[in-house]
Amino acid sequence: DQDATVRQAALHSISLWRDSKVSETLIKRLGVRSPLEQRLAAEALGRIGAQTAVPALLSAMGEARDRFLEHALIYALIEIGDRNGTAKALATTNPRVRRAALIALDQMPGGKLDPAVVARELNASDPTLKETASWLVGLHPEWGPALAEVLGKRLHARTLTAPEREELTQHLARLSRTPAIQSLLAEAIRQPRDEPEVCRTALRAMAQAGLKQTPAEWINGVTGVLGSGREDLLGDALLAARAFPVSKSPSQKLSTALLAIGNNERLAAELRLRALAAVPGGVPDVSPALLRFLVEQLDARQAVVARALSADTLAQARLTSSQLATLAEALRTVSPMEMNRVLEAFGQSGDSGVGHRLVTGLKSAPAFSSVRSEALKKRLSKYGPPVQKELHELLARLNVDQAKQKAKLEQMLGSLGTGDVRRGQILFNSSKAACSACHAIGYLGGKVGPDLTRIGQIRTERDLLESIILPSASIAQGFEPLSVTTRKGKTYNGLLRKNVPDEIVLVISATEEVRIPREDIDELQPSRISVMPAGLEQQISRQDLADLIAFLKACR
Repeated sequence: DQDATVRQAALHSISLWRDSKVSETLIKRLGVRSPLEQRLAAEALGRIGAQTAVPALLSAMGEARDRFLEHALIYALIEIGDRNGTAKALATTNPRVRRAALIALDQMPGGKLDPAVVARELNASDPTLKETASWLVGLHPEWGPALAEVLGKRLHARTLTAPEREELTQHLARLSRTPAIQSLLAEAIRQPRDEPEVCRTALRAMAQAGLKQTPAEWINGVTGVLGSGREDLLGDALLAARAFPVSKSPSQKLSTALLAIGNNERLAAELRLRALAAVPGGVPDVSPALLRFLVEQLDARQAVVARALSADTLAQARLTSSQLATLAEALRTVSPMEMNRVLEAFGQSGDSGVGHRLVTGLKSAPAFSSVRSEALKKRLSKYGPPVQKELHELLARLNVDQAKQKAKLEQMLGSLGTGDVRRGQILFNSSKAACSACHAIGYLGGKVGPDLTRIGQIRTERDLLESIILPSASIAQGFEPLSVTTRKGKTYNGLLRKNVPDEIVLVISATEEVRIPREDIDELQPSRISVMPAGLEQQISRQDLADLIAFLKACR
């Protein structure tokens, strides 16, 4: 029939009735110029289960440029389920056809897709085929043993580009649950002097693995790298060490190696901080010099990463009463982003002198408004009645009612001057405001908070000001935090990054994630506290605030 709508209706009817008598006619329709008719013909052939159509479906896939048509052709191959006929396409030179065959074989019952065939396509020159092979590898962690040899050769290849190495890192991390891949990675870091790039790739894969229990050969290997004197590999080795879950019997050799780096004043501050933050169970003995170093790194003028690592280290370290008193005095220099993390350090004491110094320090701290009342109650629960009385006064300052919050917002909105977009951009990316640590604009910035690339199109000046000074008042959809309390009484507030049957992963700051085994969770519930800390307006001037809002309004 010359009428396209009539032909389409006929193809729909054949598909619904699964009329196998017209299979040959349908196969011919795969060669017409209309993608819609081709798609309808493919759907019909798939429903009919016509094995004779497999060569034609694959051939059409070689020419298809319409994504809906591609889906229909591949799905028809899956429905037909001709494993042998589809597998023949793996030998063709057309990458589009090979890609279709890979997907169909993976999805059809009894497809028996060979991992070695998929691994071969990881080197494909066609980017779409290569991406598909990578996707398939990620779907099958059980392929680890079969892929170990292939990935091992790829790991030692000297011609890999930076993106290819990153892709390989992700493959190795996904497959790292298998002993074969674990041994491959351990072997790769044993001789860091010979192939530093191979060692670096393996270390990054270990850091991304997310294993519940770290293989002993990994711990020994990373300890060896830390003590090798290779400063060019220290950063990646420290990332791996920090990603390892703390076991009931931490490696003393690893702890010793990390502490040696953390106390080495010759090294860069960030390397020292990463080492200290990675010590399993926290730093057991903080010297006066080390405490001074950590407190200096807490200063709001320091880089975001340095502040966060210092706060994490102090939160876990075993501090004496006099050291906690010193830390309480330093709270006046702590930024809103680190304040709640630093307060965790005070949960290990019940000394009334420390409690009093803590309350005094908080009263004079510019970032006091960022303190979470529930967290503060918990940190001071061990202190005596005099401290509890002072705590009650502090909480009264924190629990400002909604009317006062609204009045504060309106007053600030009315008093804001004219902002400068360029100064606002500098502030956004500075360590002072640290906005770019969590938020991206374009392709630069963090991924913790909402993307702000076009925020000026959808938010008014009032909205922007509210999100800065009252971040918990209105939380962006999709970024609602969770509060998780463990059986040991520890509470985490963060964004859900991963949710699987045996664990959850929360993003609790710009630089830190925490893995919590399901068996350790006592309570999990939505939180009303934004991960973004309050109190930024107390860290910057009114002009800075006006500049920042002007910049965000210009993001369109």
